[in-house]
This record gives sequence, C-alpha cells and structure tokens, in this order.
Amino acid sequence: DGLRYLLLAAAVISAQKPFRTLGFWKDGAKYACTITHDVDTRHGFEFGIYRLRDVERKYGVKSAWNISTGRYPVDPKVLESLVSEGCEIGSHGFRHDGRLIFCEDDELVNIFHTCKVLLERLGDCEVRGFRSPLLQHSCKILRAVAQAGFLYDSSLPAWEVHCRTS
Repeated sequence: DGLRYLLLAAAVISAQKPFRTLGFWKDGAKYACTITHDVDTRHGFEFGIYRLRDVERKYGVKSAWNISTGRYPVDPKVLESLVSEGCEIGSHGFRHDGRLIFCEDDELVNIFHTCKVLLERLGDCEVRGFRSPLLQHSCKILRAVAQAGFLYDSSLPAWEVHCRTS
C-alpha cells in the first residue's frame, strides 16, 4: 500500500495539477471484506459448512471455501450447492498433513493440478484459488501453484513474496 501511495503521489507531482481517479470498490465504497473458510476435516465438511452458510445467508454474505481433496470424502452436491449460491471453491491441498515443504517441484505441481482438476469435476465449477494447508509457503510452492493453473494463492496473508525466477 505504501508503494501504491508513493506512485500516486509521484503521478500527481509530475502532472503538476490534480487529476481524477476512479474508485476501486463498487458503489463508491471505501473498503471491502473477504471471507474465506478452510475446510480441514470431515466434520467441517459434513457439518461446519452448513452451520456457517446459515449465518452467511442470514446476512447476505458469500464466501470462498478452500476444500482439501484427499483427507475426507468430498460430496459433489455440497460443492454444487455452494457454487449455486455464488460462493467460490478453492483448493486447500490434498491431505493437510504439513508435508508440502518437503516435496520436489514436479511433485508439487502434480499434487496441486490433481486437486484442482478433481474439485472442478466434483463441483462442476472453475477452481481459481489455492490456499496451502497450514499456510505453508515458499517460493517453490508459489511457483508450483502458478504452474498447476491457479490464478491466485491466498496462503500468504501477511507478507509479499520476493522469489527469484531463475
């Protein structure tokens, strides 16, 4: 955010006059909130989703649900229900076992791609996002997420990644 502010300030100084900017948020709002859920366990999938969706329906909220594909049975009807209500489905890895940081590059890409394809098939939807189990992160994981075809990774809530490309 600091760099964005400096860029805008530099543009205003360079123009030597004020200029109009477009609002980013819908209807002139000055903020936004994103709600996501990581469904780590079978109990969370079978019961937690329904309890949280009841609350979200009450307040007209739509959220993103990050689902593990190898730790519990994933019922396609549950995914289809979430998607039909406007929720987004994301991948939360395969086993949620904390072992991603030990995988080789090709293995990571294979795991992530397999999870993505399986969720897309089960939910009959596009899966664009990924969140690493246990929020594990590394440049190797981030590269594999991109190579597996995800559009974004929400595993890194508090830092900006600086990875070498070579």
